[in-house]
Amino acid sequence: MCLAAEGALDRRAFESWLENALWDDGGGSSAADRRGDDARAGFDRRGPALEVLRAKGVLFVDDDADVELGKPETKKLVLQAVREVYEITPGPPAETGERRMNKVVLIGRGLSEAALLPGFEATVRRGGR
Repeated sequence: MCLAAEGALDRRAFESWLENALWDDGGGSSAADRRGDDARAGFDRRGPALEVLRAKGVLFVDDDADVELGKPETKKLVLQAVREVYEITPGPPAETGERRMNKVVLIGRGLSEAALLPGFEATVRRGGR
């Protein structure tokens, strides 16, 4: 399944959403704890258990660290995940005027776009530049 949302990603919110998807059955938390975590992360689980085997993605974030004249620099990041392990690394430079389309491809079992897309979209700030 491919999820896409345009805008600048809130990296912390995205990582929380991703960790919830990857670690759904891990970490020793109870089913009640996971349901609470799911609700906070924007998940709606009414179907089979979610199991993400592989994830890849391209993400756009605004880097405020080196802001000159009040304009944040857009950075492109690359997501790689296998089961519970993931990393987000710097990607190729974002091109001037490039459409900031965040895309995440998930491979696994129990995937539901209706359950996953709203939480993913909630990690993206729309509009801006």
